Amino acid sequence: MKYSISVSDTCVTVVFEGQLSAIDLIFMNQDPLYRESIVGKKVLFMDFSGIAGSELTREDIKGLMLLGKLDSQKTKNLHLVILVTSGETAAMQSLCEQIFGDSSWQVTLCTSRADALKLL
Repeated sequence: MKYSISVSDTCVTVVFEGQLSAIDLIFMNQDPLYRESIVGKKVLFMDFSGIAGSELTREDIKGLMLLGKLDSQKTKNLHLVILVTSGETAAMQSLCEQIFGDSSWQVTLCTSRADALKLL
């Protein structure tokens, strides 16, 4: 998997490409550029629309979201916008609400790039 990180004044964008695996996402989460970029930003946009395939199980996804919740304890009031293409949007939305519901982060799942860009 490849990812790229771009940063503007208020937004951090992470774009994923290729085959998605849990270990790649863990490495991305530990990347100093990612860690430093989200501090003080208003929006974190994670674009998974370029993923060719995924090796993630539901347990992997939940674990990775819990890892992301650690960020929400350090970086407050961030709007996390996630662009997905899978048909599991309702299940993902429910999982996001369960995990981030008691944090200061607002989480929005989008299935179209146009909808996601409106939020940025």
